[in-house]
Amino acid sequence: MLRPVRTAALLVTLALSGACANSSVPSSTGRGDAGSGRDGGPGGRDGGGEDAGVGSDGGPDAGPVETCTPGEEDLCTTECGTTGRRTCGSAGTFGACAPPEEDCNGADDDCDGSVDEGVASRACSSECGGGSETCESGSWSGCTATMPRDEVCDGTDNDCDSLIDEGLMRGCSTACGSGTETCMTGTWLGCTAPRPTTESCNGIDDDCNGTVDDGLSRACSTACGSGTETCAAGTWGACSAPAPGTETCNGDDDDCDGTTDEGFRALVQMVTYTTLSGRHSGCDGTTERMGLACNAAIHRHCAMSACHDSGFGPVENAGDDAWVTCVAGEVRHTTYATLASHHAPCDGTTERIGRNCNAAIHRYCQAAGFASGFGPDENSSGELDVTCVDSAIAEVRTTSYTTLATHHSPCDGTTERFGPSCNAAIHRYCQAAGFTSGFGPVENIDDTALVTCVRP
Repeated sequence: MLRPVRTAALLVTLALSGACANSSVPSSTGRGDAGSGRDGGPGGRDGGGEDAGVGSDGGPDAGPVETCTPGEEDLCTTECGTTGRRTCGSAGTFGACAPPEEDCNGADDDCDGSVDEGVASRACSSECGGGSETCESGSWSGCTATMPRDEVCDGTDNDCDSLIDEGLMRGCSTACGSGTETCMTGTWLGCTAPRPTTESCNGIDDDCNGTVDDGLSRACSTACGSGTETCAAGTWGACSAPAPGTETCNGDDDDCDGTTDEGFRALVQMVTYTTLSGRHSGCDGTTERMGLACNAAIHRHCAMSACHDSGFGPVENAGDDAWVTCVAGEVRHTTYATLASHHAPCDGTTERIGRNCNAAIHRYCQAAGFASGFGPDENSSGELDVTCVDSAIAEVRTTSYTTLATHHSPCDGTTERFGPSCNAAIHRYCQAAGFTSGFGPVENIDDTALVTCVRP
C-alpha cells in the first residue's frame, strides 16, 4: 500500500533533535555546556556560534532518517519529473524511486530519453466490430476495426446499424410506366410500376393496350330486380334493374325492402275528443276519456285512414286533445266466452275491458299466430272485435312498473296498474326503446308488466 505523508512525524523528530542539542549535559571535562558537540567538536547553538552540523559520529548531519514498514509502497518523483513508486525494504527504509512504464501521452514516462517508445497496441472498435490501434506522438491512431460505410443492396449491414439493406430504393419500370423498387436482403423487389392487368372500370388502361375501360359491362341488381350496367370513363353507368321507390300506402313493397307499407303500419295521431265523439258519442272527453266508447271511437277513426285497420289509446291526453296510435293489423270477431277460455275473468260480465281482458286478447291473438293484440274495438252483448298484430309490427317486451313509473309516475303498479297514466307510461317507454308506440299491460304480476311495442 502507498505510504501516507509523514509531515507530522518529521516535525516531531526535528523538535526532539533540537531539544537534545540544547540540553546541558555534563561532559567528562566538567565544563558543562561549552558550546561543543558531544564529541568535543566546536560550535553548538549554546556556544555562541552557528550549528556546525556535526553528527553524533563526528560526520556531517544526515538529517532525520524516514522509516517505513517493509513492503510498503509510496509515490515519488523520478529524476525526469514523472511520478514513480518506491518500496520499503527489509531494513525499514525506502529504496530508489522507480519510474513508471511508458504511456501514450507524449512524455518520457520511464526516464530513458525516449518518448512513447515500446507502448503496446491496444484494442479498439467501431460500430462494425473490433480491431487494434497504436500510439503515435502521444495519441492513439490507426484503428484496424472495419468502419461503417454507405448501405448498398448486398445483403450485408454495411453501415453497421444492425439493419441489413435498410432504406434502399431505386427507380424501375414496366410496359405500363415507372415506379420504384426496394432492396430486401440483397435483392431488388416490389417494383411499384403498373403492370398489365385485366381491364377494370377505373379510367385507366389496365392492360396497357392503349384503350381505357374497353368492353366492360357487368350484371347489376337492385332490391327490386336484376339488370346490366356499362363502364364509361371509369364509372359504371346506370343499372337497368328497376330502382326502389318511396314507400306508399298501397299494399306493395315500393322500396323493395321486403316489408309492405312500412312507415304506415303504426302512426301516432293527435285528434280531439270533439272529433272522437263524432265517431262514438260516448267518447267526448267528459262522459269518458278512456274506455269501451273511446276504444270504439279510436278504432273507427283509425280505420278511416289509409293503411290502418284499427287503433288504440289515448296514449296521451290533455284537455280536448287526445293522441291515438293507428296500426295495421287484423280485426277479428270473437266472443267473451272465447276470451274467457284464455283468461277467465274476461267473460263480458266480470270484466269487459281492463287488465284481465288485455291478457285474454293478447293470449287469444298469440294462439292465432300473431305477436299480440288489443281491444275490444267494438263490443255488443257477448260479442266483440279485437285487433291482432303480427311480429313484423309488434314486439312483446318484459318490463316493470318500477321502470314504467320513470316514464309517468302514477303508473307504479300501486297507484295505477291499468288506465290512462299507464297508457302514457307504456307509450313513452316504447318510444324510448325506438318504437312508434305501445299498448298494455298485456300481462302483469306483482312488479312485472309485459307490454307490446309497435314499429312504424
